Amino acid sequence: MPVIYDQTTKNDRMIAVRDRVAGGDLQVLDASDVVLVTFALTGGAGSVSGSTWTPEFTAITVPAANGGDVVKARIRDSGGVVRVSGLTAGVAGTDIIVSNATVVQGQNVTVQSAVLNHAPDPS
Repeated sequence: MPVIYDQTTKNDRMIAVRDRVAGGDLQVLDASDVVLVTFALTGGAGSVSGSTWTPEFTAITVPAANGGDVVKARIRDSGGVVRVSGLTAGVAGTDIIVSNATVVQGQNVTVQSAVLNHAPDPS
């Protein structure tokens, strides 16, 4: 039988993830895992409410390191270790929403929304 967590435990789990990656970064990637753009997380890394983490960045607009189609994202801790992966990225309907679906090297890219939710309870 799948595990179901109460709301307080879900919130605590998301706080633990946030605290683990504080001072790290969010990398936006193409389908081949090429890092297109990197957004640095603040030292506090944002806020958690109702088992939803809203990351906070030192700058929401940064230049792209590489060009390509935005597809996914991952979050690394301050030591560069990937701690959260499998995030979707794009211009709408994704975990990470950015200003451009396709970027070119040097182009400014803005994080318009970043919201991470605790995994849903099984049906």
